[in-house]
Parts: sequence; structure tokens; C-alpha cells
Amino acid sequence: WLLRIDLWGPIYGCHVFVPRLRRQGSGHILNVASAAGLLNGPGMGPYNVAKAGVIALSETLRSELAEDHIGVTVLCPTFFVTNILKAGRTPEGDLKKLGQHLMEKSRVTTGDIARAALDGVEDGVLHVVPQADGRWMWRTKRLLPQKFHDFLPRAMKWQLGRVK
Repeated sequence: WLLRIDLWGPIYGCHVFVPRLRRQGSGHILNVASAAGLLNGPGMGPYNVAKAGVIALSETLRSELAEDHIGVTVLCPTFFVTNILKAGRTPEGDLKKLGQHLMEKSRVTTGDIARAALDGVEDGVLHVVPQADGRWMWRTKRLLPQKFHDFLPRAMKWQLGRVK
């Protein structure tokens, strides 16, 4: 269910729109992923896989469509207030509580995320990671991958302890 929506939705969208953009000779694709696709936190395997797939799709299309004057941007936000936990099939439990806590704590609005995405499209940026926590974690993972993955389960356990 999750893969059909979160991964195949963007794939089908690109399948429909890329030929149209090629015919018109330019355009831009904006795919919505998540920082989860960059960071791969524990307890979120299917979601991480789907969002990592959207990032890989976007990176691939960026290279393939450059000669056609078609840009590609992928949006990778962390937590902000949405209905994802209410509308999705997230199992009840500590992970859902943590997600709710992080959303409620966020001062970022849907408008902020939309503005960052549109700015990224306008600037021709491939990855838009609009929040500082996501940028910090992604940089850490790229610079110190082993230490990042060693630390991530402990950080998650600490965060879960804060919301129980």
C-alpha cells in the first residue's frame, strides 16, 4: 500500500509528464520525498525505501533530462504539521507518538515547505532539504556514515524516551 502511493505515484507522474515536457522543450519536475529517504531511521523501513526510491528516481531523471532542458528537484522535509499520521496506516505505538511530538514541536508550516520547494525549483536545485535538522543530519551522514549509523539507534531510543 505504502509503496504504491509513495513510490509508484511519483513514478507514474513522471511517466505521464516527462513526454509532455519533452514535447514542449522545457519544464521542471518537483517530486516530494522525505528526509527519511536520505537518513533511513530505524522502525520505518517501507517508508524509507519508498522515499529513497523517489530520491533515486529524481537524481536519475536529473541526469537523463538535462539535455532536454527539463529540471528536476526533490523535496526532502523532516517533520512539520500535516495529517500524515492520521491519514496514513501508521501503527499505534511509540514511533507514532514520536512523530506526533515532532510535528507538534515544529514551527515550520506547510507554507514554509511549499515556499522552499518553489525556491528550489526556481534556483534549479536538485535536493531541497528545507529544515535545519534535516540538513544537519544529512551532512553528518555523508561526512561520517559509520558514526551516523552507529549513533542513529541510540538517538531514536533517546527521542522515544522523551515522549513516553
